[in-house]
Amino acid sequence: MSQVFFHQISLSQVILYNIICLVGLLYIYWKSPKTGVAPLIIFMFSGGLFSDFSSYTFGSNELLNIYKSIVFIWSILLFLINLKSTNSFKKPLLFLSLFVVYFFAVSFLFHHDNLPLVLSQLSKYISPSFLTIALYEETRRDSSRQIKLYSLFQRLILLQILMAIVKLLVLGSFMEGWVGTITGVRGGGAGTSLPLLGLFWLLLVSNMKINTKRIFFAIGLLFIGIMTGKRAVIILFPLLYIFLLLFVSSYYKKVRNIQYIIPISIIVVGMFYLGLRLTPSFNPENKVWGSFDVKYAYDYTLEYSTGIDESGGDLQEGVGRVGGVLLFWNDIKSGVDIDRILFGLGNEYMAYADKADYSNADYYLGVTSRGSITGIVYMYFSVGLIGIILLLLYLFSLYSIIEYKRLRYFLLFTVLFDFVFYNAQMIFSIPMFAFQLFIVIMANYSFDKQGRFIFNSCR
Repeated sequence: MSQVFFHQISLSQVILYNIICLVGLLYIYWKSPKTGVAPLIIFMFSGGLFSDFSSYTFGSNELLNIYKSIVFIWSILLFLINLKSTNSFKKPLLFLSLFVVYFFAVSFLFHHDNLPLVLSQLSKYISPSFLTIALYEETRRDSSRQIKLYSLFQRLILLQILMAIVKLLVLGSFMEGWVGTITGVRGGGAGTSLPLLGLFWLLLVSNMKINTKRIFFAIGLLFIGIMTGKRAVIILFPLLYIFLLLFVSSYYKKVRNIQYIIPISIIVVGMFYLGLRLTPSFNPENKVWGSFDVKYAYDYTLEYSTGIDESGGDLQEGVGRVGGVLLFWNDIKSGVDIDRILFGLGNEYMAYADKADYSNADYYLGVTSRGSITGIVYMYFSVGLIGIILLLLYLFSLYSIIEYKRLRYFLLFTVLFDFVFYNAQMIFSIPMFAFQLFIVIMANYSFDKQGRFIFNSCR
């Protein structure tokens, strides 16, 4: 069973997959509140439908751009309706405003990027942020909405797992695109971020207590990553699972004994074992269900991320994602081109890069391929160091809402790891950013300041 590429997919497969997506989303809409933030959240998670329909019907992104515009305007309207809640977000809104003003000025006025592109890029940050304020006001005003919104995200996550199974049945193998209903055939970045954020949702509603349903739920989350061919999730998912289990969950603080350690260890090792065998890149046979070879997987990961092969050597600047981040750091320290360091090269420079330049190290200032450009490097090239600092200040100020410090730091570390060393879909993808901020807002309804699990009392 070899990887399927988007150009190998037939129109009938695209139609079948998207019909099931549409039916699933309509069912969730039927089961969810028809007012407030719920309809917009569901709409945010339907981007894959609009992406595929736009590409296969119009041969362009026109319909997808209309979809993004609707999300943008809808979020602004919700924000205006809930203006009174802005008092609880004074510092985050201040940093968001500074970031938006800077982003617009440096992109449109300094780099002369076209206005539709600038607004499209800005909407990735504004829409989820405005939704968050409306979400906060809705849950504060009506406690019954808390459980309804937990249930909404549960159904949305389960639909993403179901669509991973549908993808396997429709294609007969894995493909980088089609991350549930979130992305179309050409988008697969969320295949790593969605399972990781799903673990935080599981923490909020279960305190990581183990039962059969939750084990299958966790396996389903990992399966999303496997069906998008993502390698990082095979390592990151089991690690995050065990960290949340042992260091954030309050339940396991009290019952750390052999009867729980054994099943936990079996689950984590089982996830890792399945991941290496089901991901072709991680086994010597380079096929699905290849042999279990930890050394081969380690050597591959090291070379892919850093350029260091079996013979050893030093970390190579610009090679792999770690090498790309090293180049970014050294470029700042050199101070050779201060304007480029502070303000970047513009959104058009990155968004409209020719496919022929994918492996052009000269175009990417020393990074050997586009695939080695992580989220922080992409933003550095687009709007410079100032843009990165303002975005991080916004995130740090927003995360201060979470009272339970261990949860705050683990979630923030996960998001920053995705931003610095991966593709930053937890920030760059509107539904993933909305999901992340939902977790931020709802954290205090699941854990108190001391880390005691209070979700059941909310119910």
